[in-house]
Parts: sequence; structure tokens; C-alpha cells
Amino acid sequence: MKSGGKGIVIAVLVLLIGIPIIPEMVAHENSVKNGYVDDTTPPRTFIEIFGKQYPQAEEYFSDVKICIYAIDDYGMGEIHYLRDGKETVVPGDIAKFAVTRTGGHNIEYWGVDAAGNEEIPHNSVEFRIVCYDGPFVYITFPWPGLYLFGNLILSFDKVFIIGSFPIEADVYDYFNEITNIEFYLDDTLVGTASTPPYSAYCTIKHFGAGKIKAKGIVDENSWVYDILDITYYKFFSRGSL
Repeated sequence: MKSGGKGIVIAVLVLLIGIPIIPEMVAHENSVKNGYVDDTTPPRTFIEIFGKQYPQAEEYFSDVKICIYAIDDYGMGEIHYLRDGKETVVPGDIAKFAVTRTGGHNIEYWGVDAAGNEEIPHNSVEFRIVCYDGPFVYITFPWPGLYLFGNLILSFDKVFIIGSFPIEADVYDYFNEITNIEFYLDDTLVGTASTPPYSAYCTIKHFGAGKIKAKGIVDENSWVYDILDITYYKFFSRGSL
């Protein structure tokens, strides 16, 4: 066979052999460029929740900030999340948003990588946003009844006291905002306390109806208080009676 004929045969063989191979090579090159060669593993997503939280888990008393991030072996496509049933799709490997409405919330989230692998099962988290009105103070002693020198003699629906007596209070102060408690009989300062148990002993001379007040000091311009109506008799400025 002449050399020219050999060249034609070789060209035909190359075409016949190469035709099925070329598309595979192109597909392989595209896969390498897209970063997911033989990728069948779905991504993994994680969530972080930021907000002022009660000691009880999953209850917040402020706006809640959510950060969902994803990890994939080759390349991420997008993050999906359902916030209380409404779906949002965010391209890339991180999604951030805030939840502000009070009440219960459910966040369902999952990732889909660049190869189309979907994370299954989906992840979910639930939490509540509740109202927080700041710290408060409340009087814990005395409670309704007849007292003689601070000792309960008889229980009934009003506070009636004869002789000196202790005043006690407690606080709910999650962020330790209250610096000390001041105790008053009407407008007269009885005493102060800066650490629990918060109490002061009242020995002020007094006749008839009055009010005791526990005042929690947050700063010089802010305070909270609780007031209790009493009937109080102390006949002498010194001693128990």
C-alpha cells in the first residue's frame, strides 16, 4: 500500500477510535474544573444561634441571630433553610439572618453541593423568643399575718406588725444589673444590702398604716422596686417595742 493510503487508513482509525473517547474526556475535564470529580458525598451543615438567653435552654429574650454554615469535600452549591415554613436559598457556604418576632420558631436547614448532592436528613432546631422586662425585686418577708417582734402569731389577709421586724427581699437579675437593695419604711431608709440574702431590720418608731419598699438600684438613674402595705406599731424609738 502506498504511503498516502496508509495515512488515510490511520486517520480513519483515529476517528473511529477517538469519537467515543472525546466526549468522555471533555466531561472529565469539566468535572475537574467544577471541583467535584466522582463526588457523591453530600455536604454537612451546622448552625449557631446568638441571643440573650434565659437559664432555661432554647428561650431567648432578645432578637436572635442565626448563622448556618456548610462544609463539603469539593465545593458548595447552596444552603437551604425553612424559617417557620418559608424556604430561602442562599448560594455559597454561609447564610445569616435574624429572627425578631416573639413566640415559637422552627428552623429547618440543609445543604446542596456543587455536584447536586443534597444533605439528607435535613437538620432542624426550635426555640422561643419571650419578653424580658429587665431585672426586678420582690419582698419575701413579711407576708400577710399578725406579727409580734417579727414572729408570726396569726395568719390572715393583711400585714399587721407590733414591734421591730425584719424586711427581706429577693431579686431576679439575670445580668447582675442590681448593685444593692435599699429598704424603706414610708420614705425613711431602714437599711441597705448588697449581697443575698437581702434584708434589713426595722426599728423605726411608727403608728398605723404605712408602706415598706424594697428598692433595687441599677445605677444612679435607674432602679426597680416592690411595695407592701402594712399596719405597723412601734411605740418607742429604742428597743423592740
